[in-house]
Amino acid sequence: LTSSLNVLSTCTSSSDANITVIKRPVADAGPDLQVCYGEPAQIGSSNVLGVRYQWDNASDLNNPNISNPTITSVTTDKVYKLTASSTAVANCSSTDEVAVYKIDKPTKYTLSGGGSYCETSSSSGINLTLSGSSIDTEYELVRNGVGDGNYRLGVNGPLEWQNLQEGTYKVRARKAGYNTCEEEMTGIVTVNKVPSPDAKIELVNSQVACPGDPVDVKVTIIGGLSPYKFTLLENGTPTDIEIP
Repeated sequence: LTSSLNVLSTCTSSSDANITVIKRPVADAGPDLQVCYGEPAQIGSSNVLGVRYQWDNASDLNNPNISNPTITSVTTDKVYKLTASSTAVANCSSTDEVAVYKIDKPTKYTLSGGGSYCETSSSSGINLTLSGSSIDTEYELVRNGVGDGNYRLGVNGPLEWQNLQEGTYKVRARKAGYNTCEEEMTGIVTVNKVPSPDAKIELVNSQVACPGDPVDVKVTIIGGLSPYKFTLLENGTPTDIEIP
């Protein structure tokens, strides 16, 4: 920019001055964020040469003098103000703000249950119970490290999963409406499927006995899972003889 000064008189003179116009720096604090409680988060944008950066309300930033600092731990809702100033000339700056909102992690509850079932059973009959749940939280059952994809909304009380197949189970939770801030619940529970035992009973020494006389029998078990419990049948009818 050239500026000229003319003096009106019969005698004239002129003088020129060059004025350099510097583009005002753009302060970009970045988009507003929603961050899990206690997690770090980065705010701001890319650095631009020739621009000086200063963040206000910056006690939890790793460096308040760069364009894109990191919040070391988000513990509360907070607004950060960025001032971007030119390093070439004073009083040439702009400002921007970013709001960071904390999302509380799900409350931890305890998973219990589990057990064993016979491989020939039509259903396992094994249930798992989460000791509690919150109505603002979704819960997913995880089997052998893989989630079932079925997030159940909490009910402000226990949750139950029924007739589960063999595997190792846990539950993870997330705040409803968010795909982040997951938290694993306490407790890992195992469900076992056991093979059916094959029982063989035979008389010892092929005894022949009169009614009411004691008879020695031998029971052989193949497969299954010990300890075993036996109930003797007489002509297909259970007796009152149980062998733990």
